[in-house]
Amino acid sequence: MSAPITSIARPRVAPSPAWREPTSPTFSKRLRWIAVVFLVIVACLIARLVQIQILQGPKYATLSEEQVRTTVKTTALRGAIYDRYGQILAVSRPTALVVADDFQITHPVREAKALAPYLGTKASLLLPKLEEKSGYVVLTNSLDVVDGKKVSNQYFPGIDVLSGS
Repeated sequence: MSAPITSIARPRVAPSPAWREPTSPTFSKRLRWIAVVFLVIVACLIARLVQIQILQGPKYATLSEEQVRTTVKTTALRGAIYDRYGQILAVSRPTALVVADDFQITHPVREAKALAPYLGTKASLLLPKLEEKSGYVVLTNSLDVVDGKKVSNQYFPGIDVLSGS
């Protein structure tokens, strides 16, 4: 048989209050000042959050979007064209477009002679285009990209080299 369990009775003590009343009046004044300062700081933070989030929200959303989004232009090259036997009929290659603003060209004869070797044509064929006075004249649309860079590196007033395909 087992022995009976006896418990020792402890006297019950009233639980101590978690928060006691301040013992001095200066303590309660200090506590009130700390609470007032804390409430002022919280009020300032809430006012600033309202200003940023609600009043200036659209402005910051636009700024954020401008930092994230970028527009990148890419030229899509077309694929090769094959016949029914698998032989290549046409291949896409990047080209440069050479355009003249003939209002800016002061010496068309001189520029036609200088441009002719780069464009692979005769100066006599370029001269009528450079004297047109229409503002926008396509000199060639099938120039190789390397030759287009050579033309753009030279100083030809009124001549622009654009990307073609």
